[in-house]
Amino acid sequence: MEIGYASKLYAGIPGPTPIQDEILLESVHYLAVRPNGNNGLVYEQGKSGAQKILNYAKVYRPIDLVRKVLSRQKIERIRNDKWLVCGIGKDVNNAYHCFVHPSAQYFQSQLAVPACWTKRVEHKGDEQLWGQLPTGKESIDLLEEIAEMMPPISGAKYSEDLVDLNPIIGFLAELRKGMSPVSTVFPDREEIAPTDSQPSNGQIGAVLFGYGNYARTITLPFLKPFVHLHKIHEIDSSLLIEAGGLPKSTNPKADKEDAKYPVWLIAGFHHTHAGLAIDALKAGAIPVIEKPIATNLEDFEAFKKTATETGSPFFQCFQKRYQVFNSYTFEDLEVTKGDPIHYKATVFEIPLHKQHWYNWPVSGSRIISNGCHWIDQFLFLNNYVPFTKFETKRLNDQELLLLIELENGANAVITLSDIGPNRIGMREYVELSVPDRRVTIIDSMKYSSESSVKTIRTKNTDKLHYLRLMYQEIGYKIKMGEQGDSIQSLLSTELAIKMEEQFQSL
Repeated sequence: MEIGYASKLYAGIPGPTPIQDEILLESVHYLAVRPNGNNGLVYEQGKSGAQKILNYAKVYRPIDLVRKVLSRQKIERIRNDKWLVCGIGKDVNNAYHCFVHPSAQYFQSQLAVPACWTKRVEHKGDEQLWGQLPTGKESIDLLEEIAEMMPPISGAKYSEDLVDLNPIIGFLAELRKGMSPVSTVFPDREEIAPTDSQPSNGQIGAVLFGYGNYARTITLPFLKPFVHLHKIHEIDSSLLIEAGGLPKSTNPKADKEDAKYPVWLIAGFHHTHAGLAIDALKAGAIPVIEKPIATNLEDFEAFKKTATETGSPFFQCFQKRYQVFNSYTFEDLEVTKGDPIHYKATVFEIPLHKQHWYNWPVSGSRIISNGCHWIDQFLFLNNYVPFTKFETKRLNDQELLLLIELENGANAVITLSDIGPNRIGMREYVELSVPDRRVTIIDSMKYSSESSVKTIRTKNTDKLHYLRLMYQEIGYKIKMGEQGDSIQSLLSTELAIKMEEQFQSL
């Protein structure tokens, strides 16, 4: 497939994989109507600039900051160049269709389009023409309605007769004379060059599902001493422009040949995690699963059943289990695992536009997408004793309150909020207490403990320290063939999903 950005065509990129009721179309006439108003339908484009970099320089190591900045350069500028488009495309049976799409690239030679956003048309000639809606010319109302729609993978449901494309057909015919051959609009061309990357001694082969910013800047660099990446799955073809010559797939599900990779790194859309992890376990591979493991009870129970039956290792990437502060906590609170530790957390999460993939119907609320981290930390510190009571409250459109009680008497109060400044991203204040002693952890960087008499200990680290520790431990255990996470530790995911169900019923 080819993707057009500025004056260049990027070629040799895997085309989209149709899912559900989508049709794969080869672009014939392609009209870019206007930029997507949300900086891309499923993505959030972070603010940049010298001040932002200085802010992060205070909490990141230099090497991590450089990696973060570089990751936000060309590849994400192209990815975020999403447009409302319409045009004429040809399917695999050489039939022509008028189509609309709310979030495609400035140009792409192939699109996977929901069938309800297409209409069969009569057409002659396959010359690829490109055009942009002339300045000052208004698009028809139907196009603006399409701009608000989410893709089928989001779980959004659309009726087959939702879109009447007859006005679009006429709209395209009116503008066709002003369109130009694609080769003249994008005169520069860049082919994806193959690479010859070989594993180092002791590295284990892996396939990655989800080539987003987190995987590129955190997962892969921190696992590099232990894991060698052999293949990438990523549904957004534009992200594969800088993925080198590694084998690539836009299929959100596993391909048959993925069974040969010993490790599956699962970091894609949340609702796909459980199915991929189940397939990994059945294939004899080790799944390394970014949170959450599942977004609904059915998928969770299926994963738990498979993990129990196979007995194969799996790793959940709940970073707070790996904080260097954990050993201090038990010592400073003078408790052992299973003793009750009361928990309070106040969390600020970056607000996201309504079409961001965290807000898809299949993704659930903040409880699933992020709140699961603090639910897991509470249960981890209390050795995953069973929960006896929980309650969720919607304080307003931007704040949630979570209340939890455990069998050992420990309780948790967790607030999740979108209200606040985004100076260095997510912020958190965590307080752990037992009679006469307290620990506070701020932003996973600043630790302090005290008794009624004195300050016991203070420690500081950088913002990504616990992520490095997590992947170092996971990578080492995989390399040494050690056991993964326990079935008991799945309790936090079960609780998060049940709290999500309760929240959705409010």
